Amino acid sequence: MSAKSYLQLFKGALKARLFARPYKLNLAVTYRCNSRCLTCQIWREYKANPDIQKGELSLEEFSKIFESISNEIRWISLTGGEPFLREDLIQIVTTACKKFHNLALISIPTNGLLHERVLRFIEHLKNSMIDGPDISISFSIDGPREIHDRIRGIKGAFDAVWKTYLESRRIANNHNRLHLHIETTISSFNILEIKPFIEKIKKEGHSLIVTIAHDAYLYKNTGNKGITINLKDKNTEEFFYYLQKRYCWYKPSQLINRAYIKRIPIYLKNSEKQVLPCAALKSSFAINPYGDVLPCLMWDRVLGNLREHDLDTNSILRSSEAKETRRWIAQSRCPNCWTPCEAVQTLIQHAPLSLIA
Repeated sequence: MSAKSYLQLFKGALKARLFARPYKLNLAVTYRCNSRCLTCQIWREYKANPDIQKGELSLEEFSKIFESISNEIRWISLTGGEPFLREDLIQIVTTACKKFHNLALISIPTNGLLHERVLRFIEHLKNSMIDGPDISISFSIDGPREIHDRIRGIKGAFDAVWKTYLESRRIANNHNRLHLHIETTISSFNILEIKPFIEKIKKEGHSLIVTIAHDAYLYKNTGNKGITINLKDKNTEEFFYYLQKRYCWYKPSQLINRAYIKRIPIYLKNSEKQVLPCAALKSSFAINPYGDVLPCLMWDRVLGNLREHDLDTNSILRSSEAKETRRWIAQSRCPNCWTPCEAVQTLIQHAPLSLIA
């Protein structure tokens, strides 16, 4: 990400700290998914009841919702499900860029299975981005071929995402505002085998984002502790120490990754306690595909539904329900997590100590 974009995010974080004005929107554009992951059960919901996708917000509704949100928004994370299953994803991105004049970053994860659609998206961005935010696209790869295919539940998933990733890099061709990454989720299914893969990825010069598996509302797997990492093995804690050292402290993106990874063992030792005071509803808030406004995508605490509030986000964020939820978060009465979609803005909120300590 460019230095200008980082400056914008830190300005947003400062205002959020002083005035509790969120600068990040976590927006789940769909819960449809074409993977069958062991670490996430979101795909089962639409398989069991395909009609529920009819209740997802339309492009027109997204446009009106964006109009109701403060121009303080500087970062939008478009997530899912698989975001690229939305045929209008590029229109959602374009609409957001037009509305939010201070927008510094749009981040989008993908499983990379929709090869042609992802490539068309990147080609369009490359040819149309005269000005605007940085776009960060992370390709989910959870290990080498056999491990990735087993975790993702799709035969040939590794070859498909790797091909999409490499061709996307070729199209982007070091565009200064298009940033492509590999994102690896570490879980009980790959923790013992992932180190050689990470070493290879880093040695080849790929940008790597690491996260850990969670049982949470977003993934429709609350209570499934079998996916999470067991820290009882001393080698596991040593692995995260090793991983932390793979990121340098003098580059902003790597500094944030380093600070995030450093605190993973702290979270795993006691997942009932916040690693740092959470920034949800101060730095960020979330909207699910059906218009429910949430403090974050990890928690099923609905503050209000936008369709019942004339698509007005501000009226929900100022409600008594939102105020009470902020108090609950401050008292650590949320589910608690250490996933990057919440942890990164929490780290920024508590900078500089959170990034160097």
